[in-house]
Amino acid sequence: MIERPVRDLHSSKQVQPLFCKVIVDGDKVTLESKGKDNKKQTISWKDMVYQVEAAIEDASKPLPK
Repeated sequence: MIERPVRDLHSSKQVQPLFCKVIVDGDKVTLESKGKDNKKQTISWKDMVYQVEAAIEDASKPLPK
């Protein structure tokens, strides 16, 4: 298992801000961030990709008249 930080690579700050961590455990990939009260929140990579791809697809559709 490995954990790596995911940072804002477009930040102009000397130390780029942490967005979340990616955790890879075999075939299982999870993103982890801290929410309210520093409680850890996680989402699977597959769920993240599914939702982003759906948003991209919806954005490419013409707006209803």
